[in-house]
Amino acid sequence: MKPFSLAKIGECSLSERLQATYLGTIWHYFRRCRRNSALWVPNMPFYGSGRILVIGIDTEYSPESSTTNRVLSYQFFASSENGEWLGIHYPSRKRRLKLARYIASVIKIGIKEGYLREWPSEVILCAHFALADFPAFEDLSKLVSKMDTVRRTFVSLQKPIKITCYDENRHAHKVVVNVRDSMLLAPNGKSSLKDLGDILGFEKLDLGEEQIERMDQLLATNKQLFEAYALRDAEICVRYCFKMQELHHKLLGENTIPFTLSSLGVSLLLKTWEKAGYSADAILGKEIVADEQYNGKFVVKKSKSVFMPEVHMWLSFVTECYHGGRNEQYIFGAGEVNDWIDWDLCGAYTTAMALLGMPNWSGISHTRDLDAYQPSALGFARVDFRFPEGTRFPCLPVRTEAGLIYPLEGQSHCCSPEIYQAVKMGAFVVIRDGIILPQDPNIKPFADFIVLATKMRKDSAKGSVFELAWKELGNGTYGKTAQGLREKRCYSSRKNTYDRLPPSKITNPFFAAWVTSFVRAVLSEVMAILPDHVSVCNATTDGLLCTASEMVMDECTSGPLCTMFKAGRYIITGKHECVEAKHSIRQPLGMRTRGQMTLEATEGASPVLAKAGVKPPMRDKAEQNEWMIDLFLNRDSQTHSTVRYLRSIADICRNGGDLTNVEISRTIRLDYDWKRAPSKVFASPIRGVEHLAFETTPWRTAAEAMACRSDWADFSKSSNRVLRSVEDLHEFESYRTLSQSSLPIRLPRKGGARKLAARQFLRAYVRNLGGLDKGEMTYQEVADVLTSYGVKTKKSDVENAARSNAVCLSNCIPRNPDVLEFFEKLQRKFTGFEPDFLLVSDSGVLGKNTARASVQ
Repeated sequence: MKPFSLAKIGECSLSERLQATYLGTIWHYFRRCRRNSALWVPNMPFYGSGRILVIGIDTEYSPESSTTNRVLSYQFFASSENGEWLGIHYPSRKRRLKLARYIASVIKIGIKEGYLREWPSEVILCAHFALADFPAFEDLSKLVSKMDTVRRTFVSLQKPIKITCYDENRHAHKVVVNVRDSMLLAPNGKSSLKDLGDILGFEKLDLGEEQIERMDQLLATNKQLFEAYALRDAEICVRYCFKMQELHHKLLGENTIPFTLSSLGVSLLLKTWEKAGYSADAILGKEIVADEQYNGKFVVKKSKSVFMPEVHMWLSFVTECYHGGRNEQYIFGAGEVNDWIDWDLCGAYTTAMALLGMPNWSGISHTRDLDAYQPSALGFARVDFRFPEGTRFPCLPVRTEAGLIYPLEGQSHCCSPEIYQAVKMGAFVVIRDGIILPQDPNIKPFADFIVLATKMRKDSAKGSVFELAWKELGNGTYGKTAQGLREKRCYSSRKNTYDRLPPSKITNPFFAAWVTSFVRAVLSEVMAILPDHVSVCNATTDGLLCTASEMVMDECTSGPLCTMFKAGRYIITGKHECVEAKHSIRQPLGMRTRGQMTLEATEGASPVLAKAGVKPPMRDKAEQNEWMIDLFLNRDSQTHSTVRYLRSIADICRNGGDLTNVEISRTIRLDYDWKRAPSKVFASPIRGVEHLAFETTPWRTAAEAMACRSDWADFSKSSNRVLRSVEDLHEFESYRTLSQSSLPIRLPRKGGARKLAARQFLRAYVRNLGGLDKGEMTYQEVADVLTSYGVKTKKSDVENAARSNAVCLSNCIPRNPDVLEFFEKLQRKFTGFEPDFLLVSDSGVLGKNTARASVQ
């Protein structure tokens, strides 16, 4: 069925554009041909034999206050087994519709036009981001307790909404309403209605930001365009939900719209196991037990699936071994001009899942034997480790409040792939506690599902609904194995409380921990083999941006872990592949984790852009890239950005009102995040302006990284500095040196280390200390010398240095390059001056015991 012609809306004759009135509510509606086009599948029953109506809901509004909108219109797209119709209602300024009246109006029009023979018993209400549309109903406060919240929107998971509709004769009709949200069914990165329209091949009008922000003005000046835009949104929502229903029927034989793509993937996985004759409980380490529950009236016995005792005792330990992806920034500032390629592991998480064997849960054994932790083993351990000096990219993660840190030494909760890789890199590793879960490598329970998802994706047209859905089914199912492992609280509109996110049907920390560890280990193996001449900009989850050519990358993917990864890819695709090139640029600009831009793009290629949480005020990626570069180059400690975010679902449910934008002014943080220590500090031009740049090396310990992050927070707040120049980094070095010392001295807010050095020099001069003789010059001459060297000094400053409370401290001035240059100049005028009297004995760039963290 082709979409309704946009050109006809607003221009059609009276026979096409009709009106219907229900209890004083006027609807303008358009009718379609009467045939079964809902599922686009011949001879398929419409939701079985039940009397069910599908309605796509959408509203348009304009902002009135910080918490309320003016509802401009309600629109619908309805589909039954006999045809389709769509309509729009313009409410009076103060009168909003109740859900029952809205649905009754749609039904009345359907009956009037012959699309419905009788009142339906059930309605499927499809929205796209239902949180935006449901507040338009007058009875929102009653509706929220009858719906569930998933990913910040409304949906019917447990029980439907029960409403009573009245016809024109005031006869009551009981209707059950189930809510679905097409946003929850959208592939990752394709969640907008425009994306869904493009996937379906439907034109969605692309209005400008100003038009979308002021839809009231569009309605007043171009009603035809307003209606075309509004009605199409409701139609796209229903069309896409029907596609997902078609997929649901094809995979599981269910004629219903699924809740989410990930839930559909889990159901398909369980069905795949059932077809293969596997027990889901046997794979997941569970067993069925009887449970007594009180239902409000009496105690009933129910069976439930729980982890086996021998599995349960290790759940907390193994969960500690579960971490996310490896995300690090290796350069700050402008990188070299070269051929930079973004290499990604092919299907990283699905490939790792396909390698999992059938576990023998009763055979879990405790062992400290390092040789038992081979990459293919399901091993989980708490280890002490120490990598050799000069290791470029250590591979054992340490969890901190700032995320994963990869230091040279410390203690890590990790899995066998990373332990194996660490030993291969020459690390000294001691297993403090650890277990091995035996598995049968000849039976791979996840492989059939992954192979099916990959094959179906390949067989689907590129960019089609099913191609993108199959991709999401494969990738999203891995995430379900980790759901609920870490503390995460979600708002429940039914209870009006924040509850912990429950585990999924396939949540299992053993699988989740090993899969993520294997992906990190494969990426770490590639990075460990990279030649020293290859520069690496960053690592992000399953890929890295570096200057390795295809030939070099072929050599770097020949290690045992990559070979194992290729074997997994062969199971899935029949190809021994490991990495693929995603993007290419000529020069990157690094900021922090998930913060990279493109200074020079490769001709014909899109820029690499990761915005570190900043939202540029435009849509075009190239324009966003330039805006981010300009922001980074011209930022200071007071640079703020107006951040717009939507009211939370909890706020709307508890306090009422509509989904509105809340604006706050937030300080922009684009400085380095200190997950690694700076080295090879230099200045490099960005758009013709000199800017700080440095490479990085690993910290000795994770504690050093966290101490540096804390010191930077204090320093930037007290000095109002950002990392723009080499001097900024040197001043931070001086601040750290003084803050870690026991001396009663602090860095001046203005003038920094040079000002402090001048102050102590004067105190030494007037006391004839450090090889100085105060008889060499008059106080005024000394003041003039210091002023000529960049430190504004008066004669009174020299006199004040002689006061008894002006203490002269030895070995108190950091060996800042700026300070060393300053003292070198002073030696030319004061030949007896001994700078070592005032300078500290040693000072690294960012503190004690850093690995090669010195200015070069």
